[in-house]
Amino acid sequence: MCQVIPFILLKYKTISYSNVKSPLFCPGEDKTPFIRFILPTFPPFLKFIVSLKKSDSMKKEFCMSYFNAPVAPIKDADGRLLLRATTTPASTLTVEQVYHMITANNCLQQLTREVRSAPDRRLAKQSLLPYVTPCGVFSYRSTANLTKLSGLLPIDIDHLDTPDEAVEMRQLLFDDPALRPVLCFISPGGLGVKAFVPYQVPSGEDPVRCASESIYWAMAYVKTLYNPAGKDSAKGVDPSGKDLVRTCFLCHDADALLRTEETID
Repeated sequence: MCQVIPFILLKYKTISYSNVKSPLFCPGEDKTPFIRFILPTFPPFLKFIVSLKKSDSMKKEFCMSYFNAPVAPIKDADGRLLLRATTTPASTLTVEQVYHMITANNCLQQLTREVRSAPDRRLAKQSLLPYVTPCGVFSYRSTANLTKLSGLLPIDIDHLDTPDEAVEMRQLLFDDPALRPVLCFISPGGLGVKAFVPYQVPSGEDPVRCASESIYWAMAYVKTLYNPAGKDSAKGVDPSGKDLVRTCFLCHDADALLRTEETID
């Protein structure tokens, strides 16, 4: 099924604007007609991804586990263990609480500055930043210890060229009429975007299987419409997030986008 997509996209000319390259759209352009055209090529996506409705999704609390740093063990130059990875959650947060932490927590703001000024940003974020498991609540950081699905799946676009490109991509994802993320924010390095996308579980379906399949099809959808470079480039959708226990670092973004009842069309 996915093999059909490149053929379809050959009909469309890539449009460049500012620093963002989208295969299909200019800022402000209505994507709905094309969304309706392309989604039939993603039947499982249609089955699991749901546009937010004031009557259902926004009345639901999307909850996830919150963990203190570090996400991985910290060792000295000789390989001796200094600090073990945090694998037990500190608390459970709603997506609204995550949003307020991202936009208004002074400590997280300082940690984000330290990460972005560090010589090794990857090591710095692993050592300093708290993180969440967007897909659900876990008693321990392991798929086997899932206690409750959140109803959200994470989308991560990495390695954009400039901070301005990340800002524009954040708005593009938030405005997407099929994804309708509840939260979009700039990633710790400043050159990526993270989005938490809602999905629904059809009656009679296995919730865990639906969540896993939703992640797969959401990534395929975003890669098709928004991948700003070729498949051999490092830029684009991070495919590592297919595991339900996949972690997401939190960082300061004063302009993060939260979908509330007031922002529902």
